[in-house]
Amino acid sequence: MHRTVYIDTGDTDNRDELKTSIGSGRDELSKWKVAKDSIKALRPVEPVWTYPTRYDANDPLKPDWYEPETWFVLGKEVHKTRLLKFVGRPVPDLLKPAYSFGGLSMTQMSKPYVDNWLRTRQSVSDLIHAFSVFVLKTDLGASLMEGAELLFKRLELFNLLRDNRGVMMVNKETEDLANVSAPLGGLEQLQAQSQEQMAAVSSIPIVKLLGIQPTGLNASDEGGIRMFYDWILACQERRMRPNLTTVIDLVQISEFGQVDQDITFMFEPLMQLDEKGAAEVREIEARTAVSYIDSGVLNPEEVREKVAGDEDSDYASIDVESVPNLREEEEAGLDPKAGGGQKGIGKAPRSPEDQQGKSAEPEEKDEGEDLSPFQQRVRDRAERHGRSEGPFYDKARDRPLKSRGFLQERIANKSEETAE
Repeated sequence: MHRTVYIDTGDTDNRDELKTSIGSGRDELSKWKVAKDSIKALRPVEPVWTYPTRYDANDPLKPDWYEPETWFVLGKEVHKTRLLKFVGRPVPDLLKPAYSFGGLSMTQMSKPYVDNWLRTRQSVSDLIHAFSVFVLKTDLGASLMEGAELLFKRLELFNLLRDNRGVMMVNKETEDLANVSAPLGGLEQLQAQSQEQMAAVSSIPIVKLLGIQPTGLNASDEGGIRMFYDWILACQERRMRPNLTTVIDLVQISEFGQVDQDITFMFEPLMQLDEKGAAEVREIEARTAVSYIDSGVLNPEEVREKVAGDEDSDYASIDVESVPNLREEEEAGLDPKAGGGQKGIGKAPRSPEDQQGKSAEPEEKDEGEDLSPFQQRVRDRAERHGRSEGPFYDKARDRPLKSRGFLQERIANKSEETAE
């Protein structure tokens, strides 16, 4: 299987120009050959109308070994840079001329398996249609005597009137009627296997190709579908990306006069999460962000910036710089320590001193210290959990100092206090 795309630069009727190269899109030749607004269209061409010419079949060490330099399109010789080839299933070099330097088609690959399926289906149908045969045990010597036609008329009458409610009379002394049935067990498995073989040759899961759901307890084809999507992505990257990149670069030269390599593309992912799965992923990411903030690994500003930069997030349009002012919220009757709720609602649990009726003395705040709302929230959280400022917390950003020596010193002091 292969497809070709013709890049129309307005020189379709210029046979001499069609033989020349237009470059790869990122070389100087492309800038010289592709003028402003010169690309008119991208036209698909069926492979049956093309045939390769001018390729090297003598030296496999050369770069043009079995790589056609030009193609004939109904008598017109076209350079390979103007007629891009997409080959899905390439064949060995010895078979390339027979396949017009294309690939193996899915129709040719699946034909034997489809023939097997048709034959199996018909055989199963024929077997079910005549799985039961009646046998009349009688004296066949009577068929050679006069009046033997009555015996055959009797059998013909039985076949015409045979029914589940029918009756066959036999001579109990000289005749016996028996029924011979063919076993029908396993026919459905044979038919199912022939269908699976059709799906196997195309690497397409049977639920995608034929709509047949897997059977059995807790049966699921999710793993096969994911593997199929990964295979498609690999084919896209290997077979399609090089030529598509060339097309995009040539179009940029035609539109802008130069190539911006930051302009690129990505293939649409085929595996999509449902609403429940996406919600679970967001919940896990939110818990992870809270854990990082509480441990001091990240600042709330950094998490807010990440959430705003995620295009799939519900908060992608928020202004990163416009953050809540906790002081104004507190003056308006909101309690910053309660997570934005009213004062007295949703507060953190009281300390043991508060529960015993002891009120802690209010700490004097440095009026000259200017803290951001997020730094104030981090400090409030540290006070709520009984953490005070010290060498373990950076006073400037309320982040833990990753000092192994300090941690070892604290552990040693703690051990000495325990020993005393």
